Amino acid sequence: MAFSKMEVKIFTSSHGTEFHHFPQTLAQIFAENSFIQYPLIDAEPGRMFHATFFKKYKEDFEGIQNQDTPRISVIIIGDNNIRNEAFRGGFRILQMAGKLIELHKGTIHPLLFFGLMPSPITHCSTYQLAEYSDSRVEDLFKAAQKESQTNGKLFTFVRLSEFFEDEGSVMRDLFFEKDKIHLNQKGAQTLAQQILRFATQVAENYQKY
Repeated sequence: MAFSKMEVKIFTSSHGTEFHHFPQTLAQIFAENSFIQYPLIDAEPGRMFHATFFKKYKEDFEGIQNQDTPRISVIIIGDNNIRNEAFRGGFRILQMAGKLIELHKGTIHPLLFFGLMPSPITHCSTYQLAEYSDSRVEDLFKAAQKESQTNGKLFTFVRLSEFFEDEGSVMRDLFFEKDKIHLNQKGAQTLAQQILRFATQVAENYQKY
């Protein structure tokens, strides 16, 4: 059976804007393959993942929900929620992740959810909350994967911090700008590489069923 390449759309905050190297870097490293199309990017500086985002996401998702070609929705969580709202922000991330999972259930569209992006400027004060939030969201995804074979191929969680930290410490000089918040060109390249890597894996695994 022949498969069409899966669509990919990335939802993120300022890490995905041209001001922080991401679209340019993605274009440079994207390689044609049999599994995914070139990703679309929905990046909004200062984006918080709560009710406003979910409303926008739901409207976008309803526009593709009944199409025949599956779309991988990629969620990149910055640390805006916990940097600005602490525990309330962590709770809202968890709440939003649960709503996204419910939205995707029973559809053909995979959800690829990356955990919190570390921020060197606040890492010392937010590290434990970020770890806890990631763990709780990961539990939601594991539960969704176990529900059935169909749902299992739809839901993927990736701890994004693992690619930017060394033994729990953020590699500030290697991946981040002088503001200690945004990615530099090396950081944007790492982010783009991991998105393409896991999106391709999701599409490849999807086609095995």
